[in-house]
Amino acid sequence: MRAARCDRYGSPDVVTVRDVPDPIPEPGEVLVEIRAAAVNFPDVLTVADKYQVSVPTPFTPGSEFAGVVRSVGADVRSVAPGDAVMGSAMTGAFAELICVPAGVLAPKPDGLDWASAAAFRVAYTTAYHALVTFGGMRADDWVVVLGAAGGVGTAAIDVASSSAPG
Repeated sequence: MRAARCDRYGSPDVVTVRDVPDPIPEPGEVLVEIRAAAVNFPDVLTVADKYQVSVPTPFTPGSEFAGVVRSVGADVRSVAPGDAVMGSAMTGAFAELICVPAGVLAPKPDGLDWASAAAFRVAYTTAYHALVTFGGMRADDWVVVLGAAGGVGTAAIDVASSSAPG
């Protein structure tokens, strides 16, 4: 399979695309054929070894993805080959295939396109946590979102404008 690989830390230009062996799901894991992956600032920090968790090189960056289940490891009952899913992992999403624990996957809603599904989890859970869990936002509260041009800012507008966020 083709994958973006980080062999040494640095700016995004140290990442190269090359062929690597296909991953094989272990018990409890799912092999997903990636249809879309989102790029987030933590991905850039991870490649530069400036994220709060250091990932040893070489690795495939990318934490958010959406795709189709290709196969499942032993004991996986929550998804089946052919299911459309979205998920997140510390690394590995910038590839054609990824193996992840079944528990990190969620069904992709039918009306959501691949790119939006891939970008949903990190941006929306961050926005929700900031506004609702940490900020205590409730329906009818006024919210100001500064820097609403990025993924989390756009998600914050969606969360804040929903009628019943909590």
